[in-house]
Amino acid sequence: MSEWIAANWEYVLVGIYAIEKIVKLTPTKYDDILFDMILKPIKEKFAPKK
Repeated sequence: MSEWIAANWEYVLVGIYAIEKIVKLTPTKYDDILFDMILKPIKEKFAPKK
Protein backbone atom coordinates (compact mmCIF):
# COMPACT_ATOMS: atom_id res chain seq x y z
CA MET A 1 0.00 0.00 0.00
CA SER A 2 2.74 2.46 0.91
CA GLU A 3 4.51 1.71 -2.37
CA TRP A 4 1.34 2.62 -4.27
CA ILE A 5 0.97 5.86 -2.30
CA ALA A 6 4.62 6.73 -2.96
CA ALA A 7 4.19 6.05 -6.68
CA ASN A 8 0.92 8.00 -6.93
CA TRP A 9 1.34 10.74 -4.32
CA GLU A 10 0.04 13.40 -6.72
CA TYR A 11 -3.32 11.63 -7.04
CA VAL A 12 -3.50 11.06 -3.30
CA LEU A 13 -3.03 14.80 -2.68
CA VAL A 14 -5.67 15.68 -5.29
CA GLY A 15 -8.08 13.26 -3.59
CA ILE A 16 -7.44 14.76 -0.15
CA TYR A 17 -7.88 18.26 -1.58
CA ALA A 18 -11.20 17.28 -3.20
CA ILE A 19 -12.49 15.77 0.05
CA GLU A 20 -11.46 18.94 1.93
CA LYS A 21 -13.46 21.08 -0.51
CA ILE A 22 -16.52 18.83 -0.20
CA VAL A 23 -16.38 19.05 3.61
CA LYS A 24 -16.08 22.85 3.44
CA LEU A 25 -19.22 23.01 1.27
CA THR A 26 -21.34 20.79 3.52
CA PRO A 27 -23.31 22.27 6.44
CA THR A 28 -21.46 20.44 9.23
CA LYS A 29 -19.68 21.81 12.26
CA TYR A 30 -16.42 20.58 10.71
CA ASP A 31 -14.87 22.84 8.10
CA ASP A 32 -11.42 21.27 7.92
CA ILE A 33 -10.77 17.54 7.85
CA LEU A 34 -7.17 17.54 9.00
CA PHE A 35 -7.54 19.95 11.91
CA ASP A 36 -11.13 19.46 13.12
CA MET A 37 -11.51 15.71 12.64
CA ILE A 38 -8.00 14.39 13.29
CA LEU A 39 -5.60 16.73 15.10
CA LYS A 40 -8.02 18.54 17.43
CA PRO A 41 -9.42 15.37 19.12
CA ILE A 42 -5.89 14.04 19.59
CA LYS A 43 -4.76 17.34 21.10
CA GLU A 44 -7.78 17.43 23.43
CA LYS A 45 -7.15 13.86 24.57
CA PHE A 46 -3.52 14.47 25.50
CA ALA A 47 -3.84 18.04 26.80
CA PRO A 48 -3.66 18.48 30.56
CA LYS A 49 -7.00 18.91 32.26
CA LYS A 50 -7.64 22.33 33.76
